[in-house]
Amino acid sequence: MATLRKWLTEKGFDFKTGVIVFEDTRQDHHPYNSPVHYYESQAVRSIIDFQHPILDHEFDDGYGSAQCPRIVARSGDFLFVPLEYDGSTQLVKINVNPEYYLDSDESTPYL
Repeated sequence: MATLRKWLTEKGFDFKTGVIVFEDTRQDHHPYNSPVHYYESQAVRSIIDFQHPILDHEFDDGYGSAQCPRIVARSGDFLFVPLEYDGSTQLVKINVNPEYYLDSDESTPYL
């Protein structure tokens, strides 16, 4: 099981200065719905703080039905977004300055 807080912490997200936009896709029959099973017109987007309960909501990040809550976050020069393939999800960290990758040991993002 995974949580957004665990993923963000592992990737170096600064909860004091960072910004997280959460797209709430809840429906009556799906508490925190997957990226696939929602109606975009019903989604509510908001900036959340480090105490928001969605950050500690456990979800399965393995293959199957995608369960990771929808977010986009920024901390310093980095964006953080979930990446999903066939239900398996992970958090990707991308520098907003492309030139960062010229001298970095990190590979360029490939989503």
